[in-house]
Amino acid sequence: AAALTLVPVISLAARSAPIPGPGLLPIAVVGATAMAATLLLIRPASPRSVTSVLEADGSQLAIAAAGLPLGLVAHLAFDLPALDPSDDPVVVALSWAVLIVFVGFVGEVVFRAVIQTVLSQALGTRGIVATAAVAASFGASLGSLQYAAVLGVSGALFGWCLHRTGSILGTSIASGIMHVGLFLLWPALR
Repeated sequence: AAALTLVPVISLAARSAPIPGPGLLPIAVVGATAMAATLLLIRPASPRSVTSVLEADGSQLAIAAAGLPLGLVAHLAFDLPALDPSDDPVVVALSWAVLIVFVGFVGEVVFRAVIQTVLSQALGTRGIVATAAVAASFGASLGSLQYAAVLGVSGALFGWCLHRTGSILGTSIASGIMHVGLFLLWPALR
């Protein structure tokens, strides 16, 4: 079920970084299978430890605000292709919503609340690095080493924030804002 939440992310990534050959379906099937196998082989997190990452404190606003400069730095450093621009305000609003909800929130739930929680139980703080590597490999599987670098670096930063604060609230918003900036806002302001 967690792998199905990545379908919008894969769709957006396919539009921004097309993959030659058979496309994303084989990659999605292999990735979903690998994710499911990993989650089955490693002792799962308790429901309380997964839901506790949604709790907030005052630091979450500062973490969330970091998404804007992270998106700009990623845009300037890697010059990833923008998603198809649209003049239709509904399409623009929907694109922003999909990036914030599915890439930001769902991505942080999958990578930080589930995968990092499980890997940190097994590896300690090395689980942060392992989770960042999983996120980077997801970016690489989409055919973009630049996007892999963005996901790896931001994954390490967001993982550290979860470790320090115990919450993904700020990182979820930061990730959504970072992706909006990376794929929509900063390319449109060129």
